[in-house]
Amino acid sequence: MPLKNQGSDRSSHSCSALTMEEVRTDSRGDAYRLRIEPTSDIRPSTAIVEGVAAMRETDPVDLAPLGEHVDPDCLDGLFDPPLESESGSVSVSFTYAGCNVVVSGPTLVTITVAS
Repeated sequence: MPLKNQGSDRSSHSCSALTMEEVRTDSRGDAYRLRIEPTSDIRPSTAIVEGVAAMRETDPVDLAPLGEHVDPDCLDGLFDPPLESESGSVSVSFTYAGCNVVVSGPTLVTITVAS
């Protein structure tokens, strides 16, 4: 399910179950937050590929497979059902296709261009 541009710039993209909005950071570079509709079938691994492709303005099939960087099934499994540790919620971060990716829960992914 590809993200669709809501305007003439890259600041916001969306589809019915996945939205991508630009967020401001203290560092240089683009940063985007993906929000997955909780009732959708979109998994964090799918959102990551769609979001990075949108940031890179490329087709998702042109990116390296996500599985070369992280196990997509294990990643999705960490957040289905949402897990909480004794110290709080679970978060996973890694680099993919020149971007830093942070999955903060089953419905929230933050992507920044790696420096």
